[in-house]
Amino acid sequence: METTVADYFKNHYGMSIREPRQPLFLVKMGENMSYLPPEFCIIDGVPDSVRKGAGMRDALSMTRCSPGQKMQKIQDMCNQLKNQKSMKDWNLQIEHTPVSI
Repeated sequence: METTVADYFKNHYGMSIREPRQPLFLVKMGENMSYLPPEFCIIDGVPDSVRKGAGMRDALSMTRCSPGQKMQKIQDMCNQLKNQKSMKDWNLQIEHTPVSI
């Protein structure tokens, strides 16, 4: 009997995949590979405990920026990630500039 990704997540994590034909993220860690459905990789909403906390104002102020500022923050984050030892150990590569569409 063949086990599907949907069966695996249902049996191991008690989570049901809503869209069975969605593409999967391939995550490589050394020689091991895992496939993750995008619907399990997205944060959906902000919990009430965070929303009502004092730090929410700071978080909102950080997200409100111009497109140019946002692009600069993304490039800065990419540079920080590129310089981490784990990125090199896992042989992960990140492009410095985003793809234009």
